[in-house]
Order: sequence, then C-alpha cells, then structure tokens
Amino acid sequence: MALIPEEVSGIGGARVSGTSSDESVIFAYNIERIKNLGGREKRREVDKEYNWLFEEEKELKKHMKNRISHNKIRSFKTNDGEIIQSREAIEEEVVGFYKGLLGSSADTIPAIHLDIMKEENVLDRRQQLKLTEPVTVEEIHNALKGIEDLKAPGCDGFNIKFFKKSWGYVRKGISPGCMMKLNLQKAYDSIEWNFLEQVLNSLNIPERFIRWIMVCVRTVSYSILINGKPVEPFQARRGLRQGDPLAPYLFVLGMEYLTRIFKTLKYNPDFNFHHRCDKLDIIQLGFAYCLLLFYRGDALSIQMVYNNFMEISKTSRLKANATKSSIYFGGVP
Repeated sequence: MALIPEEVSGIGGARVSGTSSDESVIFAYNIERIKNLGGREKRREVDKEYNWLFEEEKELKKHMKNRISHNKIRSFKTNDGEIIQSREAIEEEVVGFYKGLLGSSADTIPAIHLDIMKEENVLDRRQQLKLTEPVTVEEIHNALKGIEDLKAPGCDGFNIKFFKKSWGYVRKGISPGCMMKLNLQKAYDSIEWNFLEQVLNSLNIPERFIRWIMVCVRTVSYSILINGKPVEPFQARRGLRQGDPLAPYLFVLGMEYLTRIFKTLKYNPDFNFHHRCDKLDIIQLGFAYCLLLFYRGDALSIQMVYNNFMEISKTSRLKANATKSSIYFGGVP
C-alpha cells in the first residue's frame, strides 16, 4: 500500500497536463486527500480515481475517433477537374502537389551582390568563432526549458508541457540502447558439417554416437528439377536437409555455440549490457533463422558484438542477410 500515493501522484501529474485549471486544482486536492487516508479507505478512494480516469479516457478516445472520421478526406478534385476517391490516388495527388511546391528548386539563379552586402554590418572573426563553438549541455537545457508549454508538439502529439511535468519519471527509463535483428542467410543450407561435429564433441557426446549422427548428415545428395525433369544428382558438402527430423536439433546445437560465445562478453569489463537486460545477462535471443542482439548503444559494445558474430560466421559459415537485417537505436545521442 505504500506505493499507492506515488502511483496516484504520477497519474495526477499526467491528468493536470490535459485539463483546465479548475479541474486541475480539484484533482490535486483529491490526491492530497487520498494521501492522508489510511488502509482500506485509501484503497477505495484510489479505485474511484482510477475508474474516473478510465471513463474519461474512454470518452476522449471516442471524441478523437469521431474527430478523425469527420476530418477525413473522402474525395479530391484535381487541377484537371477529375474527382478521385481512392486513398492511393488522393495520397499521390497531395504528395505530388507538395513535391512540386517544396521538393524542387531552380537549376540556376543569378548571384547576389556581395559588394552591397559587405557595405554594412557583417560578422567579425570573434563572432564567427562564437557561433561555431561547441554546444553545451546547459544551452540545450535552457533551450528546452524556454519552449512555450503548448508549442511544438512531436509526431506523437505530446507537447513540451507533458515532458516538463513528467520528466522526473520519464528520464528514468531513458538509457542508450541498441537492438540488432540479424536474419541468417540460408541458415540450414550454409552450416558447416565440421563445425557441427566440433560442437557435438565439445558437449562430450560419445564419439560413437557422433559418428552415427554425422553419417546421417554427410550421406546426402541433391537433384534439381528443371522444367519438371531432375538433373544428375550431386554430393552435398555442407548444410542440413529440410525435413530431416535430426536437422532442427542439430541446428539448435549449432546455435548453442553462438549463445555461449556471446555470453563470454559479460566477463569483459568494456562490454555494456542493454539497460533492460543486464540483470538477466541477456545478450541474444534466437527465433529460427533470426537473431536478436541487445546491448548498450556505445561504439565499443557494438564493435565487440560485431567481432564475436564475425568469429562465429567464419567458423560455422553462417552469414547475416543484410537486406533482411535491421538495427534499432534508442536514447543514443
């Protein structure tokens, strides 16, 4: 129960940012009153405030949905007088207009008269250096604080007032982080047999059992159908057969080597975990042919993860498909 006043205070702060001044005073008064209550009565009052906020949020969502529906462009008249109604055609027409307005420039323009400009005030050397000196954290802080509360909302609709009121809470969740999604290119077809055999040996699997497995893996040939007719079979030198009941297990064992290599990073003092993963010691997760790598968004950690993956790639012949892989940054300056 000790956490309830803090939780409700947080809600109160968010509520105040979106209401009139009279409503804000009333809500703030209710919050203070709840803090002074005890036990069961406090819980009951908290539930009432939560329910009130929930019902008001439902009304706000309904209002915004109606507003969006009302403001929707359902038809558009082009410069040629044609009426278009499909979403794609309307988007193309609007984007085309603004591209012509904002997305084009003149190929050549006459030069300005520099002699006339220099006849009056221009910057001296000291002023030039002042303009190009490094920006300080204090300047950034003052600039952000100087933005008017209801000005410059972001793409998410939140204006500066929201962040001023809730920054004490929001900033706790901001930390440089990076997530890399690697798609392994033709993973089953690329994995090296010698690599698999080494992994099985490293797990202390009996040599006789390993020989049985590798006989099943190595005695494989492929024939390709061209225009419905099979060509002459050829012997495979690497890869796992699709549909082979052993293949998923062997692939997972191969990935176990990758997991253990990445785990060694936690013993390196220069490596930094992702702030959401450090307590669990999680660096990577694997889903079939996809790897998710998590780490702090600093250059050294990124380089160490890259070096480890390249080492694994050379050993196993598994490579990342660049066109299907992505990297995501959060809180990185």
